[in-house]
Amino acid sequence: MKKLFYYAIVIILPIISSCTKDKLKNDYKKSGFNSPSEFLDNPDIQKVIKESGLTIYEGTNPPQIEGEYRTDECNVVAASQNLSQLVGLPLGSTFKFSNQTSDLIEVSETGDNGEYAQGMGAFITGNGNNFTLWIEAHQSSGADVVALQSGSILDNGDIDVDNVTLYTNNPPQDIVIGDWWESVGPFKGKTTDLEITVYYDGTSNVVENCWVHLFTNLDDWNYWTNTVAEGYTDYNGMITFSDLQPIIYYVDTYMEGYTGSDYYSNWNLNYMTNTLVAKEVNSYNFYIEYTAKKSGSQSSKLMRVEPIYKNPEKIAVDPDLKKAGIMLK
Repeated sequence: MKKLFYYAIVIILPIISSCTKDKLKNDYKKSGFNSPSEFLDNPDIQKVIKESGLTIYEGTNPPQIEGEYRTDECNVVAASQNLSQLVGLPLGSTFKFSNQTSDLIEVSETGDNGEYAQGMGAFITGNGNNFTLWIEAHQSSGADVVALQSGSILDNGDIDVDNVTLYTNNPPQDIVIGDWWESVGPFKGKTTDLEITVYYDGTSNVVENCWVHLFTNLDDWNYWTNTVAEGYTDYNGMITFSDLQPIIYYVDTYMEGYTGSDYYSNWNLNYMTNTLVAKEVNSYNFYIEYTAKKSGSQSSKLMRVEPIYKNPEKIAVDPDLKKAGIMLK
């Protein structure tokens, strides 16, 4: 499916690294915007707010929105005539909001296809759960755009965003100053994910189509009850479970053998994770071995958990797991 970045219509990408008020406002002086009120003084911005029906949230007590968010469920719903081909397209990008103060915020966006723009800073206004971001950016195409993003914090921590982007200078071919597009939808926060790769024990060979189940306690794993998630590994021996809790999970990996009475599993090998790191992708290797006949539950097992960490020297081993004889990679 085509995504919005295919048209190089970038909302906003890396904002300046410094987030001090003086620095941001000095940069804005170069572009002519020293405050949200100066955005509103621009005739083209006034026009697009009216045409799009964008709600502006004023106030000096906006909610904290710092974090990383995906825009996969955000779609273009309206546009000026020259950009009508964008309607219906998803955004396909990751937003990061950081270094928020009472009226300023640092914003960056990374498109899935690598498109980017460089911004000059962002203001934030609002009260309670509602906010408006006032952003200007310079695209790699040479165009300048303004993005206004009004939204609300949802109960699950995501933010519901109505975004309007318009061209203010040097637009691409067939686009004129004042052309705009509007997208709506949730900016979804990062989830706690578990990425599992299954190998045949003692080898580097991955296991495709291995049946993987997750449990939240040893008894459920032992007796194969109350599965919280399940699925099959892909051709790379991998499967990812998303939107989990930052807790220990007990993992069952199973694959039928050739005779129907034999199988491969991890019952006598590694079968549990450490406490998952919240809002990160937690990667683990698990191993399966051949068993001639199927058997019942296991009450004691050799544990060999193998999490994959980018910075293993910074990871603290859970004391209870260490006592159990777990070997970290």
